[in-house]
Order: sequence, then structure tokens, then C-alpha cells
Amino acid sequence: MRTTAARSRGPRSKRSTSTNCHNSPHKSAKTRGSYLPETKVLRIQEHYLAGQNKSEIARKEHCDRETVARIVEFPEVRNFIEQQRKEFLGLIPDAMAAVRYTLQVPKDGKLGYQILQETGMVHYPGEQSQLRTEEELMSRECDLLAAVLLEAHRVYGIELPKEFNDALAKDKARQKSDPENPARGSTLKGP
Repeated sequence: MRTTAARSRGPRSKRSTSTNCHNSPHKSAKTRGSYLPETKVLRIQEHYLAGQNKSEIARKEHCDRETVARIVEFPEVRNFIEQQRKEFLGLIPDAMAAVRYTLQVPKDGKLGYQILQETGMVHYPGEQSQLRTEEELMSRECDLLAAVLLEAHRVYGIELPKEFNDALAKDKARQKSDPENPARGSTLKGP
């Protein structure tokens, strides 16, 4: 004899097309959160907003990093960060106006010099300027090319142009006559 289990057709087994487990009217995204006490959640959010990383917060609050990660992703934290970011960006025109005023009215030279340093227009004391003239760049390229040619001659026996050998001879003569003041490129060793 065959026995089949009869399915219950009671109120629990009927499927409703209007709601399911993901969009149940009884649960909202706001109630979904943490099982931690609210004071701890607020402390975690406060630490995060103060700039601490999630691992540090987890150690301090004795909870899992994933829990901290979930808490700092709460909509209220994201909204607060976005609001602060917008406020900060809104201050940029005021900051520019204050700098412009300080440079133009009391003519604060220290501020002007600091701005020039930080934008790379002036180098810091003891530091070489990053801005180079076209002549300096060309000179550097020539020195590098000469070094490559000399190395190729030394290692592979490549023939050097006559002009190159003439320039090396002049450089050697200049070094002999004035050893205290070496000319540019005199550090290159000839054949």
C-alpha cells in the first residue's frame, strides 16, 4: 500500500505574492543592525569617525572585525560622512578667499613663500629644485647618452664617432690643466 505524505494546506503554507522573506513589512533595514549594546555601537562609530581603522576598533571594543565593518557601514554613518565631506568641500572657496586676502592685504610673505614651496615653485632649503631649465634637461640627456656610448664601447667594442673621441681628448686636456675645476661630463671615463 502506498502512503503519501499529505501537504498541509494551512495558512502557513500558502504563498503570498505580495511579500516574501526579503521584503517583509515586519522587518526593515533600520531594525537590522547589531546584537551589541547601543552604547558599544555608538563607541565603534565614534572611533571610526575619529579616524581609527577597523582592526584597532575591534581590538579596543573586543569584537569581531566583520562586526565593526558592518557597523561602520550603517546608513547613518555613511550619511554623516557624506554630509561632512560636503561641508568640507563647501569651505574650499572660503579658504581660498582667506589665503588670497592674507597674501594681498597684509601681504604675508611667509605664507606666500610656503605656498610656493608646497607647489614646487621654490625648493626647500638643502633640497634641489624639481624645476629644471631646458638647457639643464638637454645637458643631462647628453651626459646619459655619452655614458651609454662609452659603456657600449667598453663592453661590446662598438666604434665611437670621431667627434666623440675629440671631445674626450679635450675634456682630458682640460682636467690636466685645471684639476680643481672639472668641467661638465668630466666624470666620464674615456677609452
